Amino acid sequence: MESDGERGWIVSLINDFQKNGLDGVELTRSRVSDHAKLAGCVLAVGSLPTILYAIAFSQFEGSELPWKISMAVQLVSSSLIFVHYLTNRNSSRMWYEGCAATLAGVAFWFVLGSCSFLYFGFAPMPFVERVLALTFCLLSTIFWLSVVWVDYVKQDEEFRLRETLYIEEAERVIYWGAKADGIVARLPQRSPFTRAHFWAVSMVGPLLCGICVVVLKLVPQSSGPHAMFLILSFLSFPLSQWILGYLVLRTVYFHIYLPLKIEHETGKKVILGP
Repeated sequence: MESDGERGWIVSLINDFQKNGLDGVELTRSRVSDHAKLAGCVLAVGSLPTILYAIAFSQFEGSELPWKISMAVQLVSSSLIFVHYLTNRNSSRMWYEGCAATLAGVAFWFVLGSCSFLYFGFAPMPFVERVLALTFCLLSTIFWLSVVWVDYVKQDEEFRLRETLYIEEAERVIYWGAKADGIVARLPQRSPFTRAHFWAVSMVGPLLCGICVVVLKLVPQSSGPHAMFLILSFLSFPLSQWILGYLVLRTVYFHIYLPLKIEHETGKKVILGP
């Protein structure tokens, strides 16, 4: 999961951090200042899956919930991110920013990783196939996130990330903004994209689609939308795992969980640095 070169690079960055403090740094600007633009990007990009689900599920002549759920997620996420910009751009409270960034991550996941969940959840198919597919998606995702969370806890202890990334001053604790995120982004990661998956995508994917459509007779009238969603679900599921683990959960751990824990233990507010 990691190389000696990556470990050495992280250790060297941490050593540099420990030699420099942030006393006297004026927090004139942080990432929160860009969250108005982020809200607009979430709304614009989020329209893509909404349109896709509206068109595709209309061919099923079934539920309209997928595109409505997608639209609701994008509208709520972008609105809350903009509210966060208005209320937190001056104070740059860390865990507030973490909540807004998590919403952006969930909206991004909805664009690239939600296909399998909405397809198996709402497309017309036999009850047993629906339950089996959704159970697999949910349990494997929960297992993956638990493994990644344990990795973060171990890396936090191994590299002393809490002591390094969060610099305690007299009246505040500062998270070193983009520089700290640079270290977190270089932490060793597990890959949900295995060789077996790539081989299955190229060789078995079309066969699997044909078996599901023809042999199991998932589609009485038209196989088009089912074939498309089966292939997209198979392709995007590892991407869904990666986004949830290394964009959403990473934000939750380092931008929400640790700041709240530090505030509880020290009584000082954790501020997002420049």
